[in-house]
Amino acid sequence: MPSGKGLKQLFADALKVRPEDYDLMTLADEFTQREDLNLYQTVYEIFTTTKAKEHQKVILGDKWRRIYSTNYDDLVEWCYFGVGSAIDSFSFEESKPSRLNAGAIIHLHGCIRNATEKNVLDQLVLNETSYVRQHIERSVWYDEFVRDLKFCTNCFFIGYSLADMHIAALLMKNEHLREKIFFVTRDLNDSIFNKRVQPYGTILPIGAEGFANLCKTLPRPAKNMDPTRLKAFKYLDPQKDKRTLAPPTPIEIMNLVAFGTFSEQRCLSTLPESRYVIARTSTVAEAQRLLGSHKCLLVHSRLGNGKTIFLHILAHKLAEDGYKCYMCKENTEVPNHDLDVLAQVKKAVIFFDSYNTAIDAIPRCSHLGNVKFVVAVRTGVQEVRLHEIQSKLPVLLVRLSINQLEPADRADLKKLLDLSGARVDDLERGIDKSQEIREVVVSLYQNRLIRDKIANELAPLMRMEKARLVVICAHLVKWIGGDLEASFLRAVSGEDPYALRLNNGAVAVDLLRFDDDNVEARSALFSEYLIQNHFETDWITDAVYRLVVEAVRRKRDRNYQKILGSLVRYSALDRALGRDPNRHGALRELYDRLHRDSSVNAEPLFWLQYAIFMMDIDDLDAADGFLLTAYKRAEDSPGFKTYQIDTQALRYVLVRETRDTATSVTRYDTLIERLRRVVPMLVDASHRSHAVHVMKDIEPFVKARGRALSLVQKNEFVAELDQVLVALGRFDIAAQAETASIPVGESVERAKGEIWKG
Repeated sequence: MPSGKGLKQLFADALKVRPEDYDLMTLADEFTQREDLNLYQTVYEIFTTTKAKEHQKVILGDKWRRIYSTNYDDLVEWCYFGVGSAIDSFSFEESKPSRLNAGAIIHLHGCIRNATEKNVLDQLVLNETSYVRQHIERSVWYDEFVRDLKFCTNCFFIGYSLADMHIAALLMKNEHLREKIFFVTRDLNDSIFNKRVQPYGTILPIGAEGFANLCKTLPRPAKNMDPTRLKAFKYLDPQKDKRTLAPPTPIEIMNLVAFGTFSEQRCLSTLPESRYVIARTSTVAEAQRLLGSHKCLLVHSRLGNGKTIFLHILAHKLAEDGYKCYMCKENTEVPNHDLDVLAQVKKAVIFFDSYNTAIDAIPRCSHLGNVKFVVAVRTGVQEVRLHEIQSKLPVLLVRLSINQLEPADRADLKKLLDLSGARVDDLERGIDKSQEIREVVVSLYQNRLIRDKIANELAPLMRMEKARLVVICAHLVKWIGGDLEASFLRAVSGEDPYALRLNNGAVAVDLLRFDDDNVEARSALFSEYLIQNHFETDWITDAVYRLVVEAVRRKRDRNYQKILGSLVRYSALDRALGRDPNRHGALRELYDRLHRDSSVNAEPLFWLQYAIFMMDIDDLDAADGFLLTAYKRAEDSPGFKTYQIDTQALRYVLVRETRDTATSVTRYDTLIERLRRVVPMLVDASHRSHAVHVMKDIEPFVKARGRALSLVQKNEFVAELDQVLVALGRFDIAAQAETASIPVGESVERAKGEIWKG
């Protein structure tokens, strides 16, 4: 079977032209237009396997975690079916299943078995190199490839040629991955190939035949039974380097506060003393007590209150009780072998710093009776997703807020910040008045030394367009609480994020965390500070556009749903651009640009946020049209629930009627119908947060238009408001605190009284 270069030569010969004069796609297009030639039949005969070489059979006879191919042929399927075995086979245009079976093959450029006379040009990627690279990086299967690289033991490239595609289209300059990637070639004489692949892996000049021989003769590695060396779970060892580490320096403490540069091992080695982080003694003790009688602890806090740090402090405490503690890696696939090893551990706790990862991974582990779970989540998320939490997490679940600072925490924080020199005026009094850690951290950004250091470190990166885009995208995703994969970041920016570390050294490391498995911003609170104080409006809106367009293509994945939903939300964008007096003009341009993307245009929530924006800038006619479009898009999206649209549709009619001057409330029937649709949401924990905020618009409507209601309408409206008050009264104390339902209830009560004044 020919390589890409060989196929191009074959097409050119048939067309009687020189191959160097045209690219492969042009030749293929011309091939289809010639009545005397048949592209489908030609490629079918070329790439349909009739016989495999012996070394190919040997290599494919092993049990591989996954097989990826940039070839069009069906060799792998032929070999498996030839020995009576089945294999899951996918082409680039097919959707990913929720769980991939081991041994599946993915054809990144398409497969001949999916091609027909009519679709051959769509099913096989025949375009030029630049297109091929973009095709790979933007494929949903590329994310799976990068995930497989993270969790495999080794990865072998066999028969790979730079003539087919540049190696950088698949791999990133991650030193951790380089250690386990090998290129099987025939010799070492191709200096160009050697130079190109050297940053990505090791060359094995043994040829495919030599590799097949090793597959036959080398002994199989023994299965890992060490509970401290699992693939999906990182062991948190409180004793590692405990005696050898020097005390934290003031700069380390300042970098933790200012940049979120958190050293896990530094934290574990200094506890239980508050020499690097404050020990949160009483809150940790409460968490320890709750976990003693529950299978799962949900630790929640608002943005910037230190969820990640708290998990490590709790892990240190639980290790003293004899637990082996593990941190689940983000976006992980939990292998069966990890579960087998965990089952042998006497007592274990798995920590999840990513809520999305927890929801996916815990159902795989919940049968282990010796394992408990601690899940970190933002306070707002645990309210909005309560139904999901109750259905996906273990029944024996308890929640713990870590938002509040205890007196001992304040004392420890004063000592720690004083030691580091990270001071602002009236620091001690500010800490005494602060209810949460984030209030203290935000105040420290006013420290001249910290503020100037941030500005100076940002400056060189912000002058480089692609590097700037990587940094801004990473901080936007961190700020909204999303989980960022390096493959997604590269697809959005067109830049290898690991190259940022190589090219920009310490500056990049201060701004982003480059783990073996991923690249992400360090601190959500620091991200918010940068977005609101250092990133220009045009930079932010361009990054948002790219993130949203790429996320909508991957929206089947929970994490990309989060990125999509959060970054089109008007309230978030308005807050991000708050310092720009012309932000509404920039947002109008952003929404207009987004609506021209067909995939974004099909999203109901995009049109909902566009409508909310239009209501806020008083373009009510446009808002009405966009709400109708949102409902239409919802109809075209099977399974889509319109709860959020319903609440804003109610808000729209309240606002519209409040500003109307007619002698009667012309939209009264619509108002009652929409109110009745929203009231039941007030007692539904999963939708309450959307419904409660619109209730505050009732009082202004009544004050402005109460006299325009007829007596019958007043009676009916008061009856509906009674239903609102009953629903609000069913909130528990925690829900009242999170959704501010008490002032909303008071507002509705006042509205009832106001109706009869007229």
